[in-house]
Amino acid sequence: MDNYYKLGETETETKDHENETIMSSVQISLPSIPSVEEIGNITSTKDLIYRLKQSNLGLTENDFDVLKYHKIIGRTFLMLTEEKLESRGVKLGPALNIIYSINKIRDRNSSLTLDPSLPTRMSVDDDQDEIDILREDFREIVNEKFRIASGLSSKVNLSLLVKDVYRVCGEDTISAKTLRDFYSYKTNLSKHTYPIIERWVEHKKRINNRNNRRYKTWF
Repeated sequence: MDNYYKLGETETETKDHENETIMSSVQISLPSIPSVEEIGNITSTKDLIYRLKQSNLGLTENDFDVLKYHKIIGRTFLMLTEEKLESRGVKLGPALNIIYSINKIRDRNSSLTLDPSLPTRMSVDDDQDEIDILREDFREIVNEKFRIASGLSSKVNLSLLVKDVYRVCGEDTISAKTLRDFYSYKTNLSKHTYPIIERWVEHKKRINNRNNRRYKTWF
């Protein structure tokens, strides 16, 4: 009888040990917060959302709907800012939640040595798509706000444009020639001039969105 109990105790201890091993294995294999490099290599919105869901970053279905609607992939996800999201009509809650998750990913990588090809902000030189998108946004605003009076010509009123860019971004931040050539598809932007144009475009979009909301409340 004593041997029977001893045998039973041995089997129980063995099963307990196996269960602990299994639980330990499960905990180790749980997906962690992804690296900047991993996210940057994701080339589809579906795969990006799947990886973010695994990561327990606190994103909701509403947040994922935003990524789906704007066809966000890994590289563009890392480029998102609160201003970019709000200028495209995303509500404050989802915008903040998405940016919070991006910051968590960046914080997780802050102590790691990253691939130089994936800096905190993507290299403008390697991202022609982003430059093209910014150029079209820039041209749209310029065409709407800074043309010479009707009947004179269709050219951009460069002096007014330059003054407005300086007012928003600071004096002597970018040359009139760069603004004109970028508008006319004659040149791209450098790492220095890209954030200046981006800042001005986002500023004008925020103003337009604010004016549109006021207009809707009147009617």
